[in-house]
Amino acid sequence: NQITTAFSRRVVRITAERGGIPFDAVTMYRLTPQILYTVTPKDVRGFLGVNEGELPDEDVDLAGAYLNLEFSIGRDKLAAALTSGEEAELRANEAVLYSTVLELIPSLANRVAQEETDGALSFKRNARKDFSDLKKSAEDRLSAALAAINPVVDPGYA
Repeated sequence: NQITTAFSRRVVRITAERGGIPFDAVTMYRLTPQILYTVTPKDVRGFLGVNEGELPDEDVDLAGAYLNLEFSIGRDKLAAALTSGEEAELRANEAVLYSTVLELIPSLANRVAQEETDGALSFKRNARKDFSDLKKSAEDRLSAALAAINPVVDPGYA
């Protein structure tokens, strides 16, 4: 599991027999060097205002957002920001958060439950079909975070 690139794809395949019936399981994953960011799926859900049932941890691709930032900013610059112990570290973590959020916003209309009932307990959300204000907020915050850690990179948001 050692790599020298930004990431590497791996596949684990288990083939067995259980009670005389063949069993086959395949799991694919992305191997990345040590993760330097401290953002969690819970932080992403907190910004979006959704719960774990609507957005499970496995649907939050923080590593993918981190890799995209690494490609645009540069591996050394992002790593330096994420380990600085200064404002740059906070802003770099925010950049990972908002990049992840921007990838998830298109699917929010289908994810967010408008009403949920569990026996006597229930809740109802205001109907919301347009997440453009949330997207704009994430874009603005991402631009500010990127400007703080690397003023040369412009994410291209008007």
